[in-house]
Amino acid sequence: IQDVLAGDAAGPLGFLAGRADMRADRLGLSGSSQAGWVLPMAASRFPSLRILQMRAGSAPMGVEESERMRLERQMRSDGVPQSEIDQAMHIRSMMDDYARTGQGWDELAAAAEAAKDELWMNNYIGLGAGFPARDALDWPWLREAFGVDVRVDLARFRGSIQMLYSENDE
Repeated sequence: IQDVLAGDAAGPLGFLAGRADMRADRLGLSGSSQAGWVLPMAASRFPSLRILQMRAGSAPMGVEESERMRLERQMRSDGVPQSEIDQAMHIRSMMDDYARTGQGWDELAAAAEAAKDELWMNNYIGLGAGFPARDALDWPWLREAFGVDVRVDLARFRGSIQMLYSENDE
């Protein structure tokens, strides 16, 4: 999916670079969140790109690490007790294992069911949408996203990179 999105992001750059009223040496891309992975991939497809601006993205950190960090920091900043953070992190680990391997669904589903009435389960794990079903698109998306590594794309990029993070943004 990220590869398709990178193509979508890079596609218009050729059109813009070919316009007489545009300066091809001043083109850049800006984005948030998942763009932290998509924009470096897009830049590798358009070598004359001069600037990448990523806001609250996780590159060069991977999706798995980013999601674990987000979950713990968000819960901690909202004052959730450590025991509940530990429960949530355990379920997150089980989710990541299932997404990566396709194994362990029964244990994961049982843990999610046992925690279904916990406020943190809906607010932090399900993100308001509820716990993903076994056949939800979340799992193949995570499996693919876990394999994305944009460090090579970032190392090859010869323009300016601006990464905006906030100390207080979970």
